[in-house]
Amino acid sequence: MATRAAIMQAARRLFAQSGYRGVSMDAVARASNVDPRTIHYHFGSKRGVFDAATEQALQRFATEVDRLVFCHRSLPARLDGYIEVFRTLYDEDPTLVALIGVLLVESLAPPDDPAGPPSNATGEHLRTLIEVVVDDGIARGEVRDGVDRNGAVELLRAIGMGLALAPLEEPSAYPALLDVLGSLVHGELFSATTD
Repeated sequence: MATRAAIMQAARRLFAQSGYRGVSMDAVARASNVDPRTIHYHFGSKRGVFDAATEQALQRFATEVDRLVFCHRSLPARLDGYIEVFRTLYDEDPTLVALIGVLLVESLAPPDDPAGPPSNATGEHLRTLIEVVVDDGIARGEVRDGVDRNGAVELLRAIGMGLALAPLEEPSAYPALLDVLGSLVHGELFSATTD
């Protein structure tokens, strides 16, 4: 069990850094201090390791979304919860957040790309989550009249993708980025000025 966990941790970190295409079985073996045959024994193939690592990351993400987003009814509270999902996962293991970002980017690749990763539904899961949040907010009158529903969905989707990719660029600034996003959500980012 410890060997499998070590392989999973190394694979998650490597896939988060380099994507599916950029990781070899030998690299996973070296990073987890095992022989490549051990990886084949536990996972069968590179795709098996990738699937296991991504499934684990997505399950953690889904658990935190249920716990921190959908426990609230109002749109502002759900958006605060969404920010807390990323904070919780980042505090637990920054590679969880980074791997979700890589999955989101790779989910945009053409499905017929033979060099691409195995198909995954990460992008669709995120879109569905955001659609539910936006549609509920619209139904409760929490979104101003005239705001385009699809525009709101795409903006929040882009923010989610950015939050997932941000730990790859500047890990030390990530908690502050989440704080600033919270200020933006609550209209507290900019000071009132007059022209």
